[in-house]
Amino acid sequence: MALFVQCILKIIHMHTLKDFKIYLLDDDLFHINIFQQHLSNLGYSDIESFSNPMDCFEHLNPAPDIIFYDHGVDFIKGLEVLKKIKKLNPDIYLIFICGADEVETVIQSLKYGAFDYFVKGENDSKNIEMVLTKIHRVRELLQKNNIVRVKKFQTRYL
Repeated sequence: MALFVQCILKIIHMHTLKDFKIYLLDDDLFHINIFQQHLSNLGYSDIESFSNPMDCFEHLNPAPDIIFYDHGVDFIKGLEVLKKIKKLNPDIYLIFICGADEVETVIQSLKYGAFDYFVKGENDSKNIEMVLTKIHRVRELLQKNNIVRVKKFQTRYL
């Protein structure tokens, strides 16, 4: 049984930030290319891009770890896409990308499960890095919590 616990701990530590499967969902091919290039420069290699939500839905199994989603012009459709993705897999880190004047959109996106958001513009590269750092930190804390749980299990039952 101790070997089983050691294997679980090893699996928890194996998943690193650069291993994330990332989807880019944006109808603006120029921004998709910029985002892909920046993510590649940061060392990420498992990146797929989609220009419409239906294509993305068809590729949610196996699920990505992160989706950067520019909801586009249509506010209602954007929230519906977010809700559907979170319903299919609540563990996906969904990053909502919006315009500067869309405060209500941001509030609603966070309400419906977006992990974070940023405003599309001049600081896209910096914003992507900041969001990925947050995700890495959350993952790290979750892994530490899992390790504590495994150790508690081990002391109780082994």
